[in-house]
Amino acid sequence: MTFSLFGRVTRYAANPSLDPHENRLTEISAAVLERHEGFAWAFARHLVAEASEQAESSTPRAVTDEERARRARVLERVEALRGGRVIVATQKTTRTGRLVDLEFHLRPPLGRVAPDVLLWVEVKHGAGLHGNQLHVYVKDVAFEAAEYGTVVVLAPRGNMPRVEDLPPEVAAVEWQAVGNVADEWTTRSAAPEQRWLLSEYIAYLKENGLMDPEGLTPVHALALLERDRAEAAMVPICEVADEWVQKNWGERYDYHKSTKDVPLYGLDYWATYDAHRRGEESSPTWLGGIFDWGLRKASGLSYFDAPRGAYLFIAGVALATKKENAATADGNEEWVAERRAAGFEYFWHVWYRLARVRYPDSLLSETTVRLRNSYANLGQARVPPLCWRYSVRGMDEPSSELPRAGVGRTRPRSRHAPARCSAAKVGEHREGLLYADTSTLVKLVVREAESDALEKELGPWLGCL
Repeated sequence: MTFSLFGRVTRYAANPSLDPHENRLTEISAAVLERHEGFAWAFARHLVAEASEQAESSTPRAVTDEERARRARVLERVEALRGGRVIVATQKTTRTGRLVDLEFHLRPPLGRVAPDVLLWVEVKHGAGLHGNQLHVYVKDVAFEAAEYGTVVVLAPRGNMPRVEDLPPEVAAVEWQAVGNVADEWTTRSAAPEQRWLLSEYIAYLKENGLMDPEGLTPVHALALLERDRAEAAMVPICEVADEWVQKNWGERYDYHKSTKDVPLYGLDYWATYDAHRRGEESSPTWLGGIFDWGLRKASGLSYFDAPRGAYLFIAGVALATKKENAATADGNEEWVAERRAAGFEYFWHVWYRLARVRYPDSLLSETTVRLRNSYANLGQARVPPLCWRYSVRGMDEPSSELPRAGVGRTRPRSRHAPARCSAAKVGEHREGLLYADTSTLVKLVVREAESDALEKELGPWLGCL
């Protein structure tokens, strides 16, 4: 069955327990491949050629002579099938019940008899390999009816699987190289609709960081020139934020530090806190999790829509265990929907997280800086550190309902029976919408003499004192 273009793209809907980012990438690729058979063959040929080239260039211990010869035969067969039929499928069920992300079945033209090739592709874009799935694929593809069968992993250059994690029969190929194949075929395609389709596909790969830059641009050159100063600029920002959070929320109980326990402020800094203010207790309905904030690498995100290859601030709750995951617990669907409406996103970075994110350039995108307190709308303790929009509502409001503790189906508290909250009283309504002019940020970076005054101004900037 061939899906419509938009039917493929919309097969996977987002829900609190799943971000379909990786599946959508697979379906979009399949939609393009189905509509451009020449490009589909070139796509498959590149994967097989790269696998063969890796075998030829590897040390004898890494790939056996037998495996080297097998990959060469598969490549020879694929090249012989140029101009033939390419059948593309997704979520192909194997004989043991596993699901292969993307399948290419290369066959000779109608009326001709020749050996066919079955290529299974494990598509990765953020998530890692799971268990023994590749070993199972290698065994299962051998039982398929095709004359030749092979398995390849397709992953971003910055998140390639380790060679030791791959079976000897499996190669890993970079998405960026496939993107270059797509770029080359835009000039080969005669039909205008195919050129348009490939150009949109290339734009999509670029948006997802899966294409190489076209070349060194003035922006790239400037970024390299300013790299040291840009990194240095983040040190005082993280330091002031860290001091403010500890003063207004509670002591951090872990943080990014040196071997001598000195905080390593700046890029990659993070700090964790209790889920309640100093001297208070967490709400009895709180399932659990770690409140934290940090300046993290965007490349470490999974299940996040179009992360950029830069650093970003993350502030929210890290859901370290499946049992205590408030974002996926039965009965919390409405609560999660309210968090999403408030700007929180559910994604993976070290752990699953329900958090707000901002890139550093957002600090300078307006005439005023809007970095604000962020855990306010988690529906738990109301004023944890470093959120982007601060709003504390009275507990009698529906948006303030908390997820109950425990396992199994639960329902939020009734609005007429408000849950305990450590930072807001029933009926209370406070809003912190305080600004600092961007000149404050500039002064902080150059560390002028007014540092004490700046710290006082940055307190409201980070949230509500």
